[in-house]
Amino acid sequence: MITSRYDSDTEGQLTAPFRSKLHHLFGQIEKEFETLYTENLHLQDKVETLQERLDAYMAVDKSINEPLETVDGATKAKRSASHISQKIKKSYIASTSRLVSSFRQTAPAYTVVKSFHGHKDGVWEVNTSKLNPQIIGTASADHSARIWNVETGLCLLQYLGHSGSVNAIRFNPVKDGVVTTSGEGTAHIWSPQVSISSMDALRAQSSEDYLDMSDQCETNEENPDQPTTLRTPLRELIGHHSVVIAADWLNFGGQAITASWDRTAILFDAETGANLTVLK
Repeated sequence: MITSRYDSDTEGQLTAPFRSKLHHLFGQIEKEFETLYTENLHLQDKVETLQERLDAYMAVDKSINEPLETVDGATKAKRSASHISQKIKKSYIASTSRLVSSFRQTAPAYTVVKSFHGHKDGVWEVNTSKLNPQIIGTASADHSARIWNVETGLCLLQYLGHSGSVNAIRFNPVKDGVVTTSGEGTAHIWSPQVSISSMDALRAQSSEDYLDMSDQCETNEENPDQPTTLRTPLRELIGHHSVVIAADWLNFGGQAITASWDRTAILFDAETGANLTVLK
């Protein structure tokens, strides 16, 4: 009688339920090995198929790159490969050209009407006058502010009272007056003292007649076409400890407010220059 390895002395030591459980576990292990073996066979078939395709592709590629012998014995590169290369190159150039064209700026929908030349450094701000729409003001890093004739583009007046960059300019909305701010930490209130009619007359008369405009204004007697120069403000607004970057009028032009890099804004009385409120 042939006995198995499970029928020896251990048979009496293992209970029937335990022996049944062992048989079940070994059966599951056998099924797992069979599944892995089957999957391995499928993967091997796929690898062989891919290898055959790769070999075929390499053979075709090699034949394309090899020179062919013509009837008369001359050799040349295969025309089909060259033709494909040219088509790819043309397609690439066309696609990139379309991409570049999409980033090109379209023609501007505006035209330059008037240019104002005179500042020697960057212009920080431009402001218009509500009382006289024919003039504009500019603030520049060249330490000056200028008043311009909109129609002619001529500079009517230059203000040189600041010792630093002029950062902002605002016309008083209800009366003749301008406030400018500067990098030296102050703001100035001054009067433009110009009008279109006075400038037209100024250009037609002799330089001696211009002195009647104001004792504070300077004119160029050698060249009457040069703008009037003003150096003294009506009011100097003091209180900031750093660059004053902006200003505006409040209370119908009776007050001026300034903003500075010292992280404060100050409200001033425009008539007296008194510091009314500090906003922190």
